[in-house]
Amino acid sequence: MDNRAVTAARFIEKWIKDLNHHKTLVDYDASKYIIPFLEDRGLYMEIPFRNKVVLGHSLTDELGTTTMINQNIATLERKLFTQAHELGHHILDPELLKHNSEINILTDDPIELNKSAEVRANTFAAHLLLPDDVLNALMLEKIAKKRIKMRQHVSYETLGYRLISFMTGIYHLPQKLSEEMVNEFMDYDSNNSLYDFWQQANIKKPINDQRTLRTINEEIALYHHDYELYNHRLRKKRQIRKNENVLIADQDKLLYFALAENGSCLYDDELPF
Repeated sequence: MDNRAVTAARFIEKWIKDLNHHKTLVDYDASKYIIPFLEDRGLYMEIPFRNKVVLGHSLTDELGTTTMINQNIATLERKLFTQAHELGHHILDPELLKHNSEINILTDDPIELNKSAEVRANTFAAHLLLPDDVLNALMLEKIAKKRIKMRQHVSYETLGYRLISFMTGIYHLPQKLSEEMVNEFMDYDSNNSLYDFWQQANIKKPINDQRTLRTINEEIALYHHDYELYNHRLRKKRQIRKNENVLIADQDKLLYFALAENGSCLYDDELPF
């Protein structure tokens, strides 16, 4: 994870919280502040792009700095993430905007998403929209993911990415175990195992050794994670999708690439291709 991107996101996040000091963490919402931040840095426009896969780009030339967002973005959550991503470029890589005609959040070439600048901008956006302490409060209060999507204006992809990054970074769980638990949580509304894990893992433990803490949290996670049930549901879902011959549009495929730091699919087990 890019620490510089996280630090920059926390700086703006703190400003938003200070401005809304009367609100609780679960009421945190960065959505209305991102466009003003972009406008402070230059011209902001929303225009219809011919290429539907490209969601937004920023550039700096002799006329100044411009941020353009695709007017045809289908959802508010995707548009907000695009705006936050471009803000990340302005803050983290301003020199890069002068040497590239376009900096895209998504392109038709997933290899582009391996660029460090794109990873930084994605990390910045995800942490600005859903900071660590906000995510922790939401999970401890067992706020439903649908309400998180509506209240914090984040997509399920962003929520899934932040859950996994929190579990691996704060609770020190293995990546695969974190992904399995989050995938199951995202798929089934009635599944409370992740909430239950969060409650127990969040209890302060008088342990300073990170390795010991990781072992304890992993045992808690395994207790709440029904591995056999997860695999049964996964096989069933794959069979259903195979029978229905479900096809996912290129644009939707690329959303999974956008948040994965290594350029692989975030929910690769869930995609039928």
